[in-house]
Amino acid sequence: PSYLLKELLRQGTENDSLLNLSDGGHHENLGVYPLLKRRCRVIIASDAGADPDFTMSDLANVQRKARIDLGIEIVWGGNASGDLGLDKQHLTQRRFLVGKIQYPDGNVGILLYLKATVTNTEKCQDVLTYRHKQPSFPHQSTANQFFDEEQFESYRKLGEISAEEVFPKDIETLNDLEERLKKFLNG
Repeated sequence: PSYLLKELLRQGTENDSLLNLSDGGHHENLGVYPLLKRRCRVIIASDAGADPDFTMSDLANVQRKARIDLGIEIVWGGNASGDLGLDKQHLTQRRFLVGKIQYPDGNVGILLYLKATVTNTEKCQDVLTYRHKQPSFPHQSTANQFFDEEQFESYRKLGEISAEEVFPKDIETLNDLEERLKKFLNG
């Protein structure tokens, strides 16, 4: 109870033996906002929230708050223009977007936004079979936190496929990543 009282009175610190950490869902669900406040040069946001209609409302929320609260614009680059290319079967053309962050002081950053999505180019029959059995995959309700092996492995493998698409093996440093993302911005 004393820790709850400390939190209620905003007296907790990072040096306490117990600390309440939040995913930020009460403010914006991606965790990007505090990184924008810190003027980070490269931000990677992974959106694995259930979004069956592909509204990308978490991304829209952070983009709006960044503009209104911080004076920061996020401009989507290359041929992506803020769209994953959704079709009628809820397949997308790409799994990620790259945006240019324009800070009010003239500095520039890069936002890599990864979205859990299926493109139908996955070369994993088990993932495609799971998608066939569960059409809402990878946007099943997050209310059920008890995944069976098939569901867990399908999400894990889809994440691995997405990461390999954006982060090929030749990327070894942050500068390598930054250069790759700049190519997407200009592409």
